[in-house]
Amino acid sequence: MFFGHVLGSIVGVSIRLAGQAAHVDNYILAPLSVATTVFVMDITRCTHPPGAGTAMIAIMGGPAIWALDYHYVVTNIGASIVFIIWACIGNNLSSSRNYPMYWLPMEIEKKEGVK
Repeated sequence: MFFGHVLGSIVGVSIRLAGQAAHVDNYILAPLSVATTVFVMDITRCTHPPGAGTAMIAIMGGPAIWALDYHYVVTNIGASIVFIIWACIGNNLSSSRNYPMYWLPMEIEKKEGVK
């Protein structure tokens, strides 16, 4: 979740700034940012599809979002950290629930025997 939104915000802001410099319409930049974000998340193996929506918000969000430029990335980092902490607290209040099941990818590979 964390890296999906961070990558999405970086890609979205970068494409918006490059598109503005080249005078490209936002309706072309929005799907380009979504597709690029999905591609980058796939390469980095941290797929979180709502992160592509974060990239689209960077394009279509309007003047308030556009004014943030790369501070939009910092905002998403802060929000993601808050949501992860909230999910960990809320999902671990009960002894029958365990979130997250794995903290590191190596733990998944060790448990499932994947290399």
